[in-house]
Amino acid sequence: MNILVTGATGFIGSHLVEALLKRKYHVACLVRKTSNLRWLTGLDVELVYGELSNPADIEKAIAGRDYFYHLAGVTKAFTKEEYFKGNYQSTKTLMETCANSRHSLKKILHVSSLAAAGPSLDGTPLREDCACKPVTWYGESKLQAEAAILPFMDKLPITIVRPPIVYGPRDTDVFDYFKTIKCGIRLLTGRGKKYSIVYVEDLVEGILSACETPVSAGRIYYIADPRIYEWENIADAIKKTIGRRTITLNMPHCVIGLAARVNENICKCFNKKTIFNRQKAMEILQPNWVCDTAKATAELHFAPKYTLEQGIQKTYEWYKENKWL
Repeated sequence: MNILVTGATGFIGSHLVEALLKRKYHVACLVRKTSNLRWLTGLDVELVYGELSNPADIEKAIAGRDYFYHLAGVTKAFTKEEYFKGNYQSTKTLMETCANSRHSLKKILHVSSLAAAGPSLDGTPLREDCACKPVTWYGESKLQAEAAILPFMDKLPITIVRPPIVYGPRDTDVFDYFKTIKCGIRLLTGRGKKYSIVYVEDLVEGILSACETPVSAGRIYYIADPRIYEWENIADAIKKTIGRRTITLNMPHCVIGLAARVNENICKCFNKKTIFNRQKAMEILQPNWVCDTAKATAELHFAPKYTLEQGIQKTYEWYKENKWL
């Protein structure tokens, strides 16, 4: 089996590449000349250099491939235009190129996000057929990327998956919360908020199933732990794993917005993109981020292998072994 992966240098993408190699597939990674290859070093992969904005590079990359996993995207940016260029425009160019290519693919798997659908205001887990109401530039750009795919659904075998919060080894976002607990602070942003979450290895298995299951063509799936958690549950699991006594600090919404603005402005001074900005604050302030995985369970036979506690334990051990904590 010959596979092409974009976003292979990232957190989720690098785990997907490792899982594909374990299946003895030939894996090619479309990367930029400037890409940081640290998670691919030592792996038996083919590096294809090119840009998603260049149809000729895409055409060259998909030649001879069976499956195409598209994970590349922008999660941190200064402007709305940057999000749309990295998430929407690149996906649109990719779809147009694949549709007009002389090379045929068995399946294209696009990784979107729960952010594209938006939050659940009443706590009811969102289904794939619920109306999408993103609240951030990132979410809007991911939804527009999905919209760019839809016209090609009858021409190309495409499947879309929407993960919620993803955690695990190599993650740098939830890692910040591990550091907060390590410092003795159990930070909350309001009580009773509900979240869907998924351990990265479980997500990868769901992605593989979504791509390789014939019935999935033309469909969208939420891939997540079917259990819904309050943030207190996640915080306590991290606290118990680290074995750290903490004090609880419940941040008012006004403080979250102010802190995000200050952090964003400081990072701009150093030309550093940050995940904690005003856009992220808008996500944090929402009451619930939850999704329904019944469709993935029924059609893909998706079932997480790891409990929250097991996933947190494996993540913490990796952070320690790699001296992140």
